[in-house]
Amino acid sequence: LHLLISLLFAIVFNHHENSQAVSPFAYSSFITEQRLRCTTAVQNSNRHPCNTGESNDAMITWPASQSISSSSSSPSYSKQTKQEARSEIISYLYKNLMPFDFLNARSLGFPPSDNSTNGNGTLPDGLSNGILEPTVNISLYAKQNYPWTKDVPKDLYYEYVASFANVNEARSNWRPVFHDLVQPIIEKILTSKSRDSSDIPTAKEIVQSLNDQIWTTAATYSNSESIKFQHGQTPLIYDPMSVLIFGYASCTGLSIFFVNILRTAGIPARLAGTAAWNDKEEDGNHSWIEFWSCDDDCGGTGDSAGGRWHIMESKPASGSHGDVDLYDPCQWWFCNEERVKDTFFWAARLDREESEGILFPMAWDLDNIGVVGEDRTAYMRDLCSG
Repeated sequence: LHLLISLLFAIVFNHHENSQAVSPFAYSSFITEQRLRCTTAVQNSNRHPCNTGESNDAMITWPASQSISSSSSSPSYSKQTKQEARSEIISYLYKNLMPFDFLNARSLGFPPSDNSTNGNGTLPDGLSNGILEPTVNISLYAKQNYPWTKDVPKDLYYEYVASFANVNEARSNWRPVFHDLVQPIIEKILTSKSRDSSDIPTAKEIVQSLNDQIWTTAATYSNSESIKFQHGQTPLIYDPMSVLIFGYASCTGLSIFFVNILRTAGIPARLAGTAAWNDKEEDGNHSWIEFWSCDDDCGGTGDSAGGRWHIMESKPASGSHGDVDLYDPCQWWFCNEERVKDTFFWAARLDREESEGILFPMAWDLDNIGVVGEDRTAYMRDLCSG
């Protein structure tokens, strides 16, 4: 018996040794490429895009008025250094962490000790580095390099561009990967323009182009022709990296994915929808995207001044192509009087103070009160009942 046990142990041990020699652990190719190109320890790296290579003294320009309801007919601008903007964003994101993220603040990359930009001490082997640094640096790269970000107010940019989360989806380092996806599309658009102030792309053009192209561009990661809509995937597949790898998701996953694509491009965006049609859970739910732009009304007056939110749906969920007018809400199947009259709507927010206690109900986790929101019921009923 002892001889038999020894023989079996030797066989298993030799098989393990051989298998280790033949098939060592290896990251997926896109992870390997990202690790070679991009480190989150940006203070020790000059590699783009985690570190843009620009001095912290580089200037960031913001509209002087931080409110989207400014009555100024010709907006003025203020400037701050990149380091100042970076510090403000880190403080803002920490202040507005969702409750379930606080325990993981260090893992997310927030500095130790006082969790501010003045925190002291780092851990060896990159253990102090999280998704915070590439998130902030790439969001500031977009602000400095994409002309349609010029008139986005600072408060909107911090909340709806610089944030790494929408709701309670898994936290991951999606922004460097998404930067690589959107940059070729954006560069192609920019090179077709003269880049002078009269010929810059509008946010609407960027949103349209990204929705038309990103789903096939990103499909290379799942070895498919296009990322597709597949019913009933939330919460199994709804974080952006899972959508990227699996190549499909239902409305929530596709919406979160595209919100993050737009944020990478410097366009404020957020998750919106209803947790229950007709206020009945059995009638189902739906998610879509809201994006903010001021293409035509940046210098207006009154309630329309400084831009507005627009609803849209991802191309895989809607089947729409590039010939649709993104500013026409009536094209979306859920925007009609019959759909909206007895239903309540919300948009997800990050800013816990500005949300004034309003929560964003998640149909897949209705008891979770960790995500704040904005009540969009009146907006949707007015928009879709005309």
